[in-house]
Amino acid sequence: MDLSSFRERRPEFATASNVVVQAALNDAAAQMSALAWGGLYDEAHMWLAAHILSLGPNGHGARNEANPSTGTTYKTQYDDLVPKATCCYGTVP
Repeated sequence: MDLSSFRERRPEFATASNVVVQAALNDAAAQMSALAWGGLYDEAHMWLAAHILSLGPNGHGARNEANPSTGTTYKTQYDDLVPKATCCYGTVP
């Protein structure tokens, strides 16, 4: 997923600079395999980048402060995709 597509799909990060958002996209991409995710790669990439962004100082609204072990609303969306990818594409890192 490129910066422009991310910005269109996740407008809640409009106040984050392009540099910060691109860094989160790069970090997320480094943790993923396009081959393993197959056709779900862009969606999973978006959710993981949003999760990374929400861990920053301005992401408190997306974090589950009452139960930090569950992560963020974005990580929940990412995790929900894992079984879909593993059933079709094999093991997802």
